[in-house]
Amino acid sequence: MMPPAVLSLSILASLVNMTNASPTQTIRVNNHPVSVSLAAATTKLIVGEPVTLTFSVANQTADEMYVVSGPIGNGATDGFTVTVTGPAGPLAPVPPNPMASNGATGASSLAARSTFVDRLLLAEWVKIDKPGRYTITVARKLRVGVMPSTNWSKAQAFDVRLDLAIDVAVGTQAQLGAVIDRLGTKMLAASEDDGGSIAEALATIHDARVVPYFIKALALDWSRQFPAIRALGSYPTADSLAALVRMLAATDFNTRISAAQAIADHKSDAGLKALWA
Repeated sequence: MMPPAVLSLSILASLVNMTNASPTQTIRVNNHPVSVSLAAATTKLIVGEPVTLTFSVANQTADEMYVVSGPIGNGATDGFTVTVTGPAGPLAPVPPNPMASNGATGASSLAARSTFVDRLLLAEWVKIDKPGRYTITVARKLRVGVMPSTNWSKAQAFDVRLDLAIDVAVGTQAQLGAVIDRLGTKMLAASEDDGGSIAEALATIHDARVVPYFIKALALDWSRQFPAIRALGSYPTADSLAALVRMLAATDFNTRISAAQAIADHKSDAGLKALWA
């Protein structure tokens, strides 16, 4: 039998591990078990580092199922509710995006023993700018059904709510630079879908050291180009302007319009001259 002091430390360690574990909720869809979980890329961050979350829906059966999916951003009709409580209480929410519901909703396949994942960028709902321990609460009405799906609007609906704790510490400029280098390198090497998500996360870091990565992203796919163009609009430097001016010659109309808007955001004489050229 362990001494009381050792036993207390053992219990404390177990509680810490439980606190840091990914929260999971199990639902049953026509007697088919489905697990829903929330995880963060990391639960230990520094101030200014993006918080990225994955909301996973796992089919635990041998039967094909489906998840009703669509726009999920802040303000989307069928999206997520995300709140954060810190040392001083609830954090102020970011206003909903009035365009968040734009996009199609439908049934996404959830094959046997497979997982459907939504990726969330916390800064879209709440911004954390001080150190401390924070509890993130993610809730949504999840709609799931069993195939064959002839009418996905009749899928079963479940109110899902998961909490996850993260620790945010004060970081040095060198530490933030390391975060930028890690995310920037990962963004450039990732697949199209993942690259776009990482670009959105990198854009939440307001530091000129992100500029070289976004300039390189302009040579890649649209999922990275669009957040890169928007981000470069916040940095009125010669390199940023030159990269955006090159995008004015893009074949895609939306790319040219986005580049022009980003140049206008510079509010510089050189930028205005480029737009009138």
